[in-house]
Amino acid sequence: MNELALIWRAADGQTDYEKIIRLLILTGARADEIGQLAWDEIDFDNEEIRFPAERMKNRREHRIFLSKP
Repeated sequence: MNELALIWRAADGQTDYEKIIRLLILTGARADEIGQLAWDEIDFDNEEIRFPAERMKNRREHRIFLSKP
């Protein structure tokens, strides 16, 4: 069985840690990006995470579009 599928099933979303694991899988973001994520960086209306330029290595704003899950 695919290792990622095993991790997804094991992290069933009951704890904050498991929710973070699933968010990492869904977004492909780096662990430190999600670990330092602030509420004001999440745009629920446009379904995206918007990292400000000062947090990014290349000093350019970065957006990750969110899927329905």
